[in-house]
Amino acid sequence: MRPLLRPITDADREQLAVRRRARAAECEAILTNPGSDPRLVRAVRDPSTSIEAEGARLALERATLWLPVGSALIDSYVQRLGLPLAAAACVESASVATVVGGIQVPGIVATAFVRHTEQSMTDPDAAQAQLTYDEVPDHLRRLLATADDATYAATVTLLEPFRRGLYAQRIITSYLLPDRRDWVAADFAKVPSGYRGSLRLLQLSAYEADQLGDWTARNLDEFVTTWDSLGEQAIPLLLRWFSWPSNDRETRLDAIDVLKRIPSDVTFGALLARIHQSDVPSAVVAAADRFPSRALRLIAPLRNDLLVAELLARHGRAHPDLPGASDFAVERPPVAANDQLPLLLTSPPWTRPGPERFEVPSPDGGPSIHWQANERNEIWSWDRWGVYTERDWEEFLRKDGSVARFFVGGPEHLVRPRLASWPAENASFYLENPRVIVAKYELDALPPMLRLAQRKPIVGAHLLLPFRSTEVAALMASWLASSRQFRPIAQQWFDRHGVDGVTLVLPTALGGQPAESRVAATALARLDPNLVRAAGDALGCAAAVEAFLARDPLDLIPGKVPTVPSWLDLDDLPPVLLRDGEHALPTNAVDALCRMIAMSQLDSPYEGLRVVADACDKASLAAFAWSLYCSWQLAERPSKDAWAMNALGYFGDDATADRLAVLVRAWPHEGAAARAKRGADLLGIMRSDHALQLLGAIARNAKSTPLRVHAGEALDRVSVERGLLPEQLEDLVAPDLGLGGDPVTYRGIDYVVELGEPLSLVLRAPDGTVTAKLAPPVDDDEQAVVTAWNRRRKQAKAVLADQVRRLEEAMIVQRRWTPDEFADSIVGHPLLGQLARRLVWSLDGTTAVVDGLGDLVGPEGGLVPPGQWVSLAHPAASHLSTWSGWRASRGIDQPFAQLDREAHDGDPSLHWNRTVSAASLYGLIRRGWHWGPTGHGGSRSHLLRPLGGAGAVLLTFEPGLYAAQNPAKEPAQTIVSLSLESPEHPGVGVFGDLHRVTRSELLADLATLT
Repeated sequence: MRPLLRPITDADREQLAVRRRARAAECEAILTNPGSDPRLVRAVRDPSTSIEAEGARLALERATLWLPVGSALIDSYVQRLGLPLAAAACVESASVATVVGGIQVPGIVATAFVRHTEQSMTDPDAAQAQLTYDEVPDHLRRLLATADDATYAATVTLLEPFRRGLYAQRIITSYLLPDRRDWVAADFAKVPSGYRGSLRLLQLSAYEADQLGDWTARNLDEFVTTWDSLGEQAIPLLLRWFSWPSNDRETRLDAIDVLKRIPSDVTFGALLARIHQSDVPSAVVAAADRFPSRALRLIAPLRNDLLVAELLARHGRAHPDLPGASDFAVERPPVAANDQLPLLLTSPPWTRPGPERFEVPSPDGGPSIHWQANERNEIWSWDRWGVYTERDWEEFLRKDGSVARFFVGGPEHLVRPRLASWPAENASFYLENPRVIVAKYELDALPPMLRLAQRKPIVGAHLLLPFRSTEVAALMASWLASSRQFRPIAQQWFDRHGVDGVTLVLPTALGGQPAESRVAATALARLDPNLVRAAGDALGCAAAVEAFLARDPLDLIPGKVPTVPSWLDLDDLPPVLLRDGEHALPTNAVDALCRMIAMSQLDSPYEGLRVVADACDKASLAAFAWSLYCSWQLAERPSKDAWAMNALGYFGDDATADRLAVLVRAWPHEGAAARAKRGADLLGIMRSDHALQLLGAIARNAKSTPLRVHAGEALDRVSVERGLLPEQLEDLVAPDLGLGGDPVTYRGIDYVVELGEPLSLVLRAPDGTVTAKLAPPVDDDEQAVVTAWNRRRKQAKAVLADQVRRLEEAMIVQRRWTPDEFADSIVGHPLLGQLARRLVWSLDGTTAVVDGLGDLVGPEGGLVPPGQWVSLAHPAASHLSTWSGWRASRGIDQPFAQLDREAHDGDPSLHWNRTVSAASLYGLIRRGWHWGPTGHGGSRSHLLRPLGGAGAVLLTFEPGLYAAQNPAKEPAQTIVSLSLESPEHPGVGVFGDLHRVTRSELLADLATLT
């Protein structure tokens, strides 16, 4: 509610005195508290700056006149004057304004009425714009809406003369009496030229959608008013306003709140179509419960969408009496008896007594600090604030002694006494290097750095690496046990401190209270057992350590085992079947399973999940995981329960991977970049070849640069686990599209799947006939075969394009295979082998092709001599003209231009200072370039071309582009730098480092810039 002005009374003065005393006490507290916000301190010392002091909670003395009286002021007018006269006074006041403390106050809320006429105003338009407080007419309109007929008629009579007054007055009359549509229409038809006043009141009087034009409602009152005035005409407007890009989340929620209450097929269908957007799922659920019959009718045809299917199953269960609801009920097989279930599910470890506790002596000594060779001086002791004088620092301390800059650069005799009590966790380290504090003050810096790491680990975690103490060890153990983000730092700490670090954790793990003991035990279980044994020997508890190491991994559970959240109804989830496919897990076992998923880390699942996976049907587990994820989606994805998404990685199958990959690609463009990265991680932990294929494709060609980078990192982690390079892994998991596999049987004919021309899947009949499409089906069985083949052929297009691009990139960066690796991974692969037979290869500089037997042969058909490396030939490094006849005689269409590829020679640096069109820079994206970091407002000024092991090329241009703009309308750009980030020369890359082929391709890219 906006504050209103009214004459000051004695009661007001007494209230103001109380407020002044309270404010004085608050100011005193701010000045005496060393942890106060510096902006508040400045505002107290110099009140003239408090308006500019962002976040200041202090009011200036001049602002004490403002009192929030709300509708009480209007009610007092109505009580004294009557509703008709109060309405007339409101309209009359549109020509009134006064100035209080330099602030112009409009209309009926002014403390004095100063009449201005249209003739006497210097700027008539400004006069018309004076009415900015809307609560007065808002409240009067509510009163008039419920007034009796006589009062209403009297109000119309009093307001009619104002129809000849100022435009600002006319639109108030239309707002107060919106059923006078002739007034409303006249006001819409005659908006004064150059009028700068608010049209909100007029727009809230509209009775036709066309009258609103491009206006955008922005709060619940406006949404409800529009619906009340326009009826179903308002639905398209409400949907447009809901999707308005500049609206904040609160506005979106207001729009949804109205939409979900409208009894309309159009509205429910529109929400259903947006069910994958943020904040919509819960609205769809609420609307479905409010209008159950309509919901069932509209949801049922869309059940192929898995999230909608989940909604449908829930709706059928919630409203079993609806006609047809039973058709969508989930069939429940018999529940398995306890003796059929793993013990882990019938008696989870958190329901059993904890392990035996041992008395372990604590290690001797207190906190200590341990530097690695030259670490303190060469890495940690950078002090950029040493130019301050002693007097400067004393003045700095007097003004604000709690900021990081003082502790980073201040003189030791001023800083050291204040370190122990310094609330570092409340400080901002923007542009500061807190490592300097650790390097300077060592153990004296431990208390504030420990608090900083506990409260803000993203800033303080790495600062604890040189410290060794019981508190630091406990924090590192908790991160190692349960934090995916900070686990690498914790692992680094234990690696650094070795046995001495582990001895600080052992007493808690073996003899601490159950909650702390579980955390410490989980952490130690992730360390080298020999390191733990050595720590046990150091503390004289070797037997206890051996007993600890012999524990069942299933007993290692977190200190606090999660519970099933309230948004999840276990009975709504599809049944999880045992291996026999006939019996389902009982509810208590499903509860235990959900808790195991919840207490797992994304890349370190609880060991019990493997037991469940081995005991249960994989397809039912995959369906269960997807349903769990959908339930989380319908609950608006509470962040603390993101484990529900992790279940896709633990139990998902190939179909799950396909669905997830589509979502991962779409999420960055829906403002869900973090969810997309998690989805890429899930594809990685699935570990199936198909999931890794999809992950590799995302890493190569996803539109989002951060997603591509993250997916590449996830693929790298899997590659390292398998002892391979990422490109070797991608060779191994490349899809075969069923080439050389089982035939497609249709109407008694076995068709062999082949790769046709142009690159696409075709079917070859036993008589040699080739076809791309099967004959139209005549029954359901034939329809199933045709549908499966059409889907397979459609999906193959994207797979073929991706594998062709991968081979072309291998040629550009001159990737090399050993002959054995080439024979196994390329020639021996059903799909890659067929692509390889259409290309020319180079074996230690000798060009060759792959013959029918899979051997490399020269132009005359003879085997080429054995060599060391195989790579794809390129005109810039090989003479390929001799192979034109080979291609022509066999009618080969190469998967990408190779024999006809143009070779380029020269220095890429010559392209510096070129002025090129913005559209041509966008064209580089289709040639393997990626946008660099996006700046403020979506600005772009860098392009990056990764070149594998050769490094990357960075192109910088000015004045820059904007992601949301049309490239054709962007200004021309000047290439201000073109540099090579080369592993061979980390400081300054030289384009001469590049292979001739790679340099030729770079020049070809630059030649496209116009």
